[in-house]
Amino acid sequence: MTKTKHLPLALIFLGLFFIALIPDKGLAQDVMTNQSVVDLVKSGVSEKDIVAKIRSSKGSKFDLSPAARAALEKAGVTKTVILAIDQNNNGGGSTPVVIGSPIDINNSGGTRVCDGCVRYRVIITQFVVNNATSDSPVSRDGFGDEVFVAANFAEVSSHDAIIGVSGSKKSVIYGDMDGRPVGVGLIPQLEHYPRYWTMQAGSGHPTGGLVNGDEYPRRGVTLHDPSDASAAIRGRFIPMTLWEGDLRAGANPNGVIILPTIWESDNVDDVWNSWNRDASTFLLNFARHSSRYVSGAMARPIIEQVDNVLTVIPQRRDYDRPVGMDGQPFDPIAASPDSATFVPAAMFLTADKAEEAVAYCVSHGDYKIDYRDGRLFGPGNYTLFIRVERVR
Repeated sequence: MTKTKHLPLALIFLGLFFIALIPDKGLAQDVMTNQSVVDLVKSGVSEKDIVAKIRSSKGSKFDLSPAARAALEKAGVTKTVILAIDQNNNGGGSTPVVIGSPIDINNSGGTRVCDGCVRYRVIITQFVVNNATSDSPVSRDGFGDEVFVAANFAEVSSHDAIIGVSGSKKSVIYGDMDGRPVGVGLIPQLEHYPRYWTMQAGSGHPTGGLVNGDEYPRRGVTLHDPSDASAAIRGRFIPMTLWEGDLRAGANPNGVIILPTIWESDNVDDVWNSWNRDASTFLLNFARHSSRYVSGAMARPIIEQVDNVLTVIPQRRDYDRPVGMDGQPFDPIAASPDSATFVPAAMFLTADKAEEAVAYCVSHGDYKIDYRDGRLFGPGNYTLFIRVERVR
């Protein structure tokens, strides 16, 4: 009688023991292979959970030979998951997973076409000199202002990660095509540049020079890249594409954040180099929390100007700097000089926001971004005109 009463309970424990031996195709599996990833995909496990499993797996035996990679893709394994496998193979399980394959960001920016995406382009179409900056009387860069426009950008995923790599793009210089002579002994020196590296712009001098009220290009004038421009500067003329890439809504959405700026050029790149380091750090920190914006869980305007990105102590009087700097300029007698800062405009686009931006530009014209120097930096005040277009 005693055995009969306890037999069902024993069978239950025995059954649980055998169930525990059954291979789990879910997230509890530690050692993974290509086939286990395919099984997870076919079982409907989300991409995010599969990536998390790959990151945490130990002793996994993945094969990413060309034939094996092709088999994974044919089985429906996404590029994001394949990249996570690749990072696992190389000991990078904690590296943020990225989507897409970067191409030459200096020319066109963005990533290659992806399935289910729509391609968009963000263009700087014009700048206007509302008030010229303070120009040094001994500057060799030419009469009036010489400027260039730039953009730093990063595509971000719904998994709090940068897609590919963050990038930057810089235009040629606009202003006086000739240099101001500076006497060195009996021989004057002039700043001259290779063909097309400086473009004539502005009305301050017969050879150019930006002064109050100038705009480039002038309204109603359509410009194209010079046909004989070298490959090194092709694509760096205004109108200039700041970013072009694919945005996807729905499952696994993505977005892009762009920092458009305009710079006074004095041919000294100290602050430009500091800016690129600080901008890269800002974009990386933004990406670590990007999922809330990409998913739409937290609202974000298409353009806002709130985050201080650059903090630097100027080491000289003349240097390339963004119009819109505030704080303390160069002070040669200060024992402990204060910092100069810069708050750029940030444009954030998802597929939905890009459609909203395209509609706005069609009905209202280009977006306007105003940059005004802080009180101690002078009267500089420029407006950038930015257009968002749907490529296809």
